[in-house]
Amino acid sequence: MKLSKQIDTRHVLFISGYDQEALVPGNASFLEKPFSRDELTRTVRALFDGARVSAGSFAA
Repeated sequence: MKLSKQIDTRHVLFISGYDQEALVPGNASFLEKPFSRDELTRTVRALFDGARVSAGSFAA
């Protein structure tokens, strides 16, 4: 509770080998396994920049 009062913006990225629709709401950021190190880096950067990331956004 104390931490949530200190941090206004929280970035949450769901990661799973299952389909996004089966696990999280459509407006949540999600990265589907398997993914490359570069894809993880791009996804986290986009999340920190304020973008919502859906499965397959950075597919190679």
